[in-house]
Amino acid sequence: MTTNNRKTGVVALTALMVSCLVAQAVTINSYNNWTTVPNNTTGDVALGKTVTLCDGGPLASGVGSENRLTDGTWQPNSDNTANSVWKDTASSNYRVSIDLANSYSVSEIDAWSWHTSVRGPQEYYVWGAASPSATGTGLTFASYAWGGTGLTGAGYTLIGHVTTGTAGGKWTTQLTGSIGNYQYLVFDIAHAPGTTVGTFFGEIAVKGALPSTKDMLTFTFPSLGSATITGTNITMTVPYGTNVTALSPTYTINGASCSPLSPPAIPLDFTNPVLYTVTAADNSTQVYTVTVTVTPVSTAKDLLTFGLPGMPAAIDQVAKTVTWYVPFGTNLATLAPAYTVSPFATGSPATATAPDFGTNNPATYTVTAQNGSTQPYLVTVIVLPDIASHSYNNWTTVPNNTAGDVALGKTVTLCDGTLAGGSVSRFTDGTWQANNNDTGNSVWGGWGAGQNYRVSIDLTQAYSVSEIDAWSWHSDVRAPQG
Repeated sequence: MTTNNRKTGVVALTALMVSCLVAQAVTINSYNNWTTVPNNTTGDVALGKTVTLCDGGPLASGVGSENRLTDGTWQPNSDNTANSVWKDTASSNYRVSIDLANSYSVSEIDAWSWHTSVRGPQEYYVWGAASPSATGTGLTFASYAWGGTGLTGAGYTLIGHVTTGTAGGKWTTQLTGSIGNYQYLVFDIAHAPGTTVGTFFGEIAVKGALPSTKDMLTFTFPSLGSATITGTNITMTVPYGTNVTALSPTYTINGASCSPLSPPAIPLDFTNPVLYTVTAADNSTQVYTVTVTVTPVSTAKDLLTFGLPGMPAAIDQVAKTVTWYVPFGTNLATLAPAYTVSPFATGSPATATAPDFGTNNPATYTVTAQNGSTQPYLVTVIVLPDIASHSYNNWTTVPNNTAGDVALGKTVTLCDGTLAGGSVSRFTDGTWQANNNDTGNSVWGGWGAGQNYRVSIDLTQAYSVSEIDAWSWHSDVRAPQG
């Protein structure tokens, strides 16, 4: 046959993939003599696997099937159309994919071609994937361009770009190394190098081993939470009262299978440790021990907080008493305090309900632990007296500010806002203004709206406060207080 009207055939390729990994340390070689490479059927995991013409068809009329690429038979001579795959059209790029039906750790990919002239040399890109977004006839040149970036959008990883010399002959190309774990291989096949005709491919072979990965990745008990995986031990602590005799956990693995199933066909009894066996693609196994521990019954029965927002009560955990000061005028009959108790405990009367402190003061609150034991707390409500507020526009009418002053010399902190002048420590230094515009002994904010500020004084201990005095002096609007 002539070389100007035939495209070279493509040989069959087999590969198996577990996961999509970037190929590492891949070496690409080409040989113009078949005797320099191993027999293509020895350990060929692509042998007999289905080859799909994805796009770029049709193939030449003499090509019975693209499955010639994985039938284990290559050409017996240099112009053998019965065992070759090729294209006859001027636009000779085409794409074939091979589903290895399993995951393999691929270590070698070989491709054979034979022709005395320009149909012998090879050029192709080979891609691999574990779970691509497109396989088989789902790949089209309309969606994915041919070449070094074409299939990245379809979830494939480029394994290598192969191109040989331009001389005719018996060409073999070989990719070797830690190529990666793959189930799907796609070949983007171009014209023979330096020509516009297609190569006569006779066979493609893939060498690889089934992965030995057998890891438990996650282990979850629905509605209870995720277990902790440490090596081959899986542990889970569940609340007191959980029925561990009928649990249906779920899990994820990196491997071929696991027993029991996720979830199990019937709920499992985790009263004692349960063994889970993860099986790798190469049939090796790893046993994981799942241990479920039930939290002991709680004996905690503390009253943790008591009161209302801005009105907390003081709890004495030794005496088991609660003292609650409330503002003058509070209606004790409708006062409904909120409280919190120890985890798993309950309280009575219920939180945010009114026990009528008008007639029951002190009142008893009872905290019941998870184990049924109880602890009473005696709650006393004290209504604060009415506080008189007076203002005087003459200092001589009020007591000297240092006599019995428990704030004298105490630390003052500017909590919010910004001062226009002075230091907040002047509030408690025992010295007031010497005249009506004494900035050396004054503290003041800025002019206008939004100039409010806030200070706090730490008295260093609790006092029964009976009087609070504040002084100011100015001849104009900076004298009044608010």
